Amino acid sequence: MVVIRGALKTVKGKVQLIRELFKDGLIVFDNPDITSVTLSSSKSAHSVTVDTHEFPYFCLWTQDKAAAKFVCLEPFYGIPDKAGKSAELLEKEGNCVLAGRAEKEIKTSYLFR
Repeated sequence: MVVIRGALKTVKGKVQLIRELFKDGLIVFDNPDITSVTLSSSKSAHSVTVDTHEFPYFCLWTQDKAAAKFVCLEPFYGIPDKAGKSAELLEKEGNCVLAGRAEKEIKTSYLFR
């Protein structure tokens, strides 16, 4: 797992998704300035945009197998455990912990084109 805090190095606001980016596993973005993420390709007019403004973290992941032909775009709360290290649920960084009977509504949206 790689946690990227702050600004992400981009070229014209874009990151090229290549398998090498995932060599250390999933990529977690810890940057409150990221309010949406769009996955697109120069090979198609199709894209998907994920609204992330209510989430403190954003994750990109795919399967370890070279044959995997997908990438997951996932807004979330909490940093997952590092490989081989397990933490108590209440002690995990970034978790949204609520008092008993408390509620919190969190929304996201996906726009497919």
